[in-house]
Amino acid sequence: MWGIWQDGNTKVFQGKEPPVDMLVARVIRWAEESAEMQKAASRAVKANTRLGVVARDSAGSVLFTTTKRIKAWWVVEIAEAKAMVCALSLGARFGYNKAIIETDCQTIVSRLSTEACYSTDMDLILGDAMALCSSYDSLRWSHVKRDGNSVAHNLAKLIPPNSKQIWENYVPPNIAPYVLMDYLVN
Repeated sequence: MWGIWQDGNTKVFQGKEPPVDMLVARVIRWAEESAEMQKAASRAVKANTRLGVVARDSAGSVLFTTTKRIKAWWVVEIAEAKAMVCALSLGARFGYNKAIIETDCQTIVSRLSTEACYSTDMDLILGDAMALCSSYDSLRWSHVKRDGNSVAHNLAKLIPPNSKQIWENYVPPNIAPYVLMDYLVN
């Protein structure tokens, strides 16, 4: 419903009308993901990453959030890969053994799904992610469009550079509206 509302706003305020088939494809994907999460065990976690991590259970309750900001000049893929490693590490640390890791970086999803290695700087980080996979009984990579990753994106902007914060079973008040909107969509 939130996706339909957002598309309506895009039409009204920007004069752009998104294709109906794109909206239908999104709704189908959300329904499939929802069905998959319902089948998952109670210790499953779904995490969105983008310099910030928001992990939720199959009911949409927040399990943990974290953000880390470093003054560095990384390409987007490197930052995304580092956030993914953070998500995997915290998920294992908190005892979760099943996960769906979402990112808006298709390159990372493709590389991890195929276990492709090209000896680049990003491959060093993705190697850390692959090493953490053994901590999980079930792990799936998922690409989402940027608007599907808004919770983690907004969380990443929350703290000043050179800071790290982890919250367990808590959502910072500035991020709560994004979590609610994401929950209503899914």
